[in-house]
Amino acid sequence: MHTRHGRLRAITPAKAGWTGTALLLLSVTAASAQSLPDGAIHDWTGFFAGVTAGAWIARGRFVDDEGAGLLGGVRTGYNHAFGPLVVGVEADIGAASIHQRVEAFDVFGETDIDWFATVRGRAGMTLPSIEVPVLVYGTGGLAVAGVTHTIGDTSTIPFAGLFGPNSEQSTRTGYTVGAGAEIAVTDRAVIGFEYLYTDLGQTTVNGICVVCFGGSTPGTPFAFDFDTKLHTIRANLTFKFGG
Repeated sequence: MHTRHGRLRAITPAKAGWTGTALLLLSVTAASAQSLPDGAIHDWTGFFAGVTAGAWIARGRFVDDEGAGLLGGVRTGYNHAFGPLVVGVEADIGAASIHQRVEAFDVFGETDIDWFATVRGRAGMTLPSIEVPVLVYGTGGLAVAGVTHTIGDTSTIPFAGLFGPNSEQSTRTGYTVGAGAEIAVTDRAVIGFEYLYTDLGQTTVNGICVVCFGGSTPGTPFAFDFDTKLHTIRANLTFKFGG
């Protein structure tokens, strides 16, 4: 008999590894780049590539089911301007060092993410009557990540747990949507800030009951569900080439 016992619905914060180099490059470039003259018209059309760095934040449904972490990676894409309207595509990928642990009723659930990537469309408008060239945009598309979910028992009494540790590793796909703003600091260098909401869907991890509650027979299969939802705030440094 397969019993679905409880739902470990973890809203996973990503703790991605980012490099100090990316932040240093972002701060130094922003500080040292020669600004465009006030009222200058920036040509947003062209290919771009750069780095991204920021933070993941989330809160789940259990006590202490929350956290925050850092991320970093590279990005590339293409924009095309039609007057004040700017449309484009972009992709980004980053290595991750993500870990979250939640506990409830002598059971723990852990989520680890090794890498994260997106492929997105974007569309926005340049802002009129602004002294520096500013683009605001919305974005959305595909999200992909390497995710491992683990369940186990926190009981200190031998053989009194729900199940032995069990984990499942998979490449998860889902969707991501968000919005951002970019400022052209030179004719080639652009700094930006972006928020993304990502849903990687639900994963079920199965365990075996050892000493069961609710009258279930020992050895009964149990299923625990994880929901992987991420909130990301990050800064981007991009260099435009071509046009």
